[in-house]
Amino acid sequence: MADIFDSLKKGTELVRSTVRQTSSELLARTRAQLELQRDPLAMGMVFLMEKMSALMDHSFQLIESQLEESRLQQEVLELEKELLRKKLANEEGKNKP
Repeated sequence: MADIFDSLKKGTELVRSTVRQTSSELLARTRAQLELQRDPLAMGMVFLMEKMSALMDHSFQLIESQLEESRLQQEVLELEKELLRKKLANEEGKNKP
């Protein structure tokens, strides 16, 4: 199960990195083109693109946090299951004559 969480985390990190790089490159090119125009509406669009980029980055942080939380919950469940097995084995050992 840990392998699944590791794969999901690595995949999420790869997507996040790719999105961040692509977004940064697109934003830089767009900003350079629009700054030449000195159009307030165009600059407003650049501002919105920057905010959308930050929002996407935050979304990926939330996804990564949720993955880590799920991994930890799974680990706790596995430990609880092992503890119950040991308790059951201990009880069965006590009940044998």
